[in-house]
Amino acid sequence: MLKTNMTLAVLGVSNNSIGDRGVQMLANTLTHHNNSLEELSLNGNSS
Repeated sequence: MLKTNMTLAVLGVSNNSIGDRGVQMLANTLTHHNNSLEELSLNGNSS
């Protein structure tokens, strides 16, 4: 879904226990497939 969304401005994934691997995957996807993200919230996630 993130690879095809060109209008995403805010993404909140706080308190989801996504861990280090999840953050790496999310960052990779957003780096290569998103030009519109303005705010990313990762509060409350532990490694």
